[in-house]
Amino acid sequence: MERTPQTPRTDPLRQARAPNQKTLSRHSSEGLAGIHTLSVTAVNHDGAVAHESVQVLVYADEGATEAPARGVLSSDSGWDGIHDGDFTISMNLWHGVNGSVFRLYEDGELIATKLLTADSPNAQIATVDVTGKQNGTYVYTGELINAAGVTSTTTKVKVKDAAPAKVVLSHDNHDKDGNYTLTSNLWWGTNGTHYELYEDGELIDEQTLVAATPNAQTASTYIAAQEPGTYRYVSVFTNPAGESTSKEVKVTVR
Repeated sequence: MERTPQTPRTDPLRQARAPNQKTLSRHSSEGLAGIHTLSVTAVNHDGAVAHESVQVLVYADEGATEAPARGVLSSDSGWDGIHDGDFTISMNLWHGVNGSVFRLYEDGELIATKLLTADSPNAQIATVDVTGKQNGTYVYTGELINAAGVTSTTTKVKVKDAAPAKVVLSHDNHDKDGNYTLTSNLWWGTNGTHYELYEDGELIDEQTLVAATPNAQTASTYIAAQEPGTYRYVSVFTNPAGESTSKEVKVTVR
């Protein structure tokens, strides 16, 4: 059966939640699909100048007469055993009327807009990568939009492993001679990006770490010619979401 060529159309829905994004219902020409910014400058007789800008979303529509079918919104958070704040939100529409635009909201705020190729009744998928989320629960709402309407669905993502995992501090000063290495190990989990070592509460070393979650991480500090006495050490791994502090380790030098 011969299909009708897609005609670019502007979104007729005037309920866009982004405060600076509007839609127009006027007909558009080929090749204009995407988000465009229209700017206007007005000058009065006294020379006062005013500026105003508005975003217009133009998309190609297949001539749909029904709103899109309902898709399934999901995330891959925790698929590797860690809910670390980096994940992908996916919208899958398995069958039915397609959408021409996908919008994703996080806790009610628009975070992504993607243009889709409508080819009803075939399956559709749209994905959005989310990174750097702090521990907490986030509600995501996905909207599929075409010229006939909007269909939405939601999913929740709980982030609980954003900060670095447990850090274990150890030393090799078994002969107590004052020359020893302190080693910090993160065996598995969310990695850190920075290392700090404290001796008796004073910062004595810090290093930049390369994160490769969930792989193991290690950092070490060499102490030379330490004076006799007992010293208390604590190491800290940090990343933008928080920190993990080791248990205190005592080292005695004779």
